[in-house]
Amino acid sequence: AGELDIRNLVVQGGLVRMRPVILTAAVASLGFLPMALSTSAGAEVQKPLATVVIGGLISSTFLTLVFLPVIYYLVERRKRLPKMTATVALLIGFLLSGQNALPQVNSMQQAVDSALKNNLMIRNAELQIEAAGFDRNTALELGPTELNYVYGNINSGYDDYYFEVKQNFGNLLQQAKRSNELEAAVGIRRAELDQSRREVIREVKLLWQKMAFHAEIINQFESQVVLFHKYLPLVKLKAQEGEIGKSEYGLVELQLSDLKTELIDSRIEFARARNELRNLAMIKGPVNLSDTNYTMLEIPLIDSMEFNSVLLNYYSARVNFSEQALKTAKSAYFPDLNLGYFNQQIDQNRGFQGLLAEAHFPLWFRPRLKAVKRAKALYEQSLNEYRFAQVRIRSNYEVWRNTLNEYLKLYLEYGQDWDDKINDLTKNARYQLEEGEINYLDYMLLYVSAKETMLRQLNLIHNINEAIIQLEYYQNLQP
Repeated sequence: AGELDIRNLVVQGGLVRMRPVILTAAVASLGFLPMALSTSAGAEVQKPLATVVIGGLISSTFLTLVFLPVIYYLVERRKRLPKMTATVALLIGFLLSGQNALPQVNSMQQAVDSALKNNLMIRNAELQIEAAGFDRNTALELGPTELNYVYGNINSGYDDYYFEVKQNFGNLLQQAKRSNELEAAVGIRRAELDQSRREVIREVKLLWQKMAFHAEIINQFESQVVLFHKYLPLVKLKAQEGEIGKSEYGLVELQLSDLKTELIDSRIEFARARNELRNLAMIKGPVNLSDTNYTMLEIPLIDSMEFNSVLLNYYSARVNFSEQALKTAKSAYFPDLNLGYFNQQIDQNRGFQGLLAEAHFPLWFRPRLKAVKRAKALYEQSLNEYRFAQVRIRSNYEVWRNTLNEYLKLYLEYGQDWDDKINDLTKNARYQLEEGEINYLDYMLLYVSAKETMLRQLNLIHNINEAIIQLEYYQNLQP
C-alpha cells in the first residue's frame, strides 16, 4: 500500500491480526473452561490439563500480538540495532529462564548449606520428630463411656428405672509411664536428626574434597599428556636416527598410555564425586570449584583435641527410652479404674443416686511378666549398644587423630615450599633442554618425575584434609 514506516507497519499489522488471533485463542480457551471448572469424578486430572492449556493460549496470544511485533520493530531499526539487540536478548533470556534460574554452588560451605536445607534424609528425620510428637499426645487415652438405662419391674411390681453412666480411665499409672516413654521416643528422634545432620555435613565435605582433588589431578595429567604429544614426535625422530634406543622410545609410549588411562580414571572419579554431591546436597544448579588450586584445610590444634561425647547422644537416648519402656511394662500390674454415677427410682420413689468406683485387678500375670522380661532384655541390649558405641567411636577418633599427626609429620618433612621446588625443577629441566645439555627424552622423564612428586604431595594433602574433616565430625566442630 506504499507504507514504509516500520512503526506504522507494525501497529497496523497487529491491529489487522488482533481479531482472528484473539477469536482463535478464545474459542479454544472456552472449550477447556468446563474442564477447568469441573468438580466431578476425574476432575483432579482434567483441571491441571485445562489450566495449563488456557494459560498457554493467553500467553501465546500476548506473544503473538505484542512481543513479536515489538522485537521485529526493534530489529528493523538499523540505527539503534546494537543497543536494541542487547535489550531483546535480555527480554528473551528473561522469558525463557523465568523462575528457572538455578543458583550456582561455588564453595564447600555452600554445598553444606544446600544439604542441610534440601537433603531428604534430614527432612525425613524432621518428619519423624513431628510424628513422635503426635504419638506423645496420645499417651492419655480414656476408655469408652458406658451408659446403662433399665426400666420395668426392677425392685417390685411397680415400673421403676435405673440410669447409670461410667467412664473407664484405664491404668492411670501405666498411662503416665507411657507418656514418659513417648517423650523419650521424641528424644531419640531428635538425636537421630542431629546425627543425620552431622553425617551429611561430613559426607558433603568429603565429596567436595574428593572432587577438588581429582580436578587438580586432571589438570596435572592433562599438562603431561600435552607435553608428551608435543615432544613424542621429536623423540621418535631421534630413535629413527639412532640417537635414542627403540626400547627407550617404547617406554615413553607406554608412559603416555598410562597417563591417558590415569586421566580417564580421574575424570570418572571427578564425575562420580560431583554426581554423589549433587544427589546428597540436592543441588539442581551447576557445581563449580571457586579455587582451581587444591589446598590444605585449616589444621586444628592436635594437642588440644579432646573427644566429644555428642556422638553418643543417640545411644544414650535409646537407653533412656528402653528404661522408660521397662517402667511402662511394670506399671501394667496397676489396676484399671472406672468411675460412674447412677440415678434410680425404687417403688416409684425418685431421688436415689450415688457414685460408682471400680478397680479391675489382673489375675493372669503371665503375659505381663513376659512383657517385663522382654523390656528388661531390650534395656540390657541398649546398654550394651551404648558401651560398644562408646568404645568404637573413641577408637575411631584416636585413629583419625594419629592419622592426621602422621600425615602432618610427613608433609613437614617434604617442606611447605615443595611446590616451588617442583616448579624450579621443571624450569631448570626446560633451561637445560634449550641449552642442549639434555635431550628431549631426558627432559620428558624429568618432567614426569617432577609431576609424580607433585601428585604424591596432592594425595598427601587430600589425606590430611580427609583426616581433618573426620576429626571435625568426632569433635563436634561442625556448624
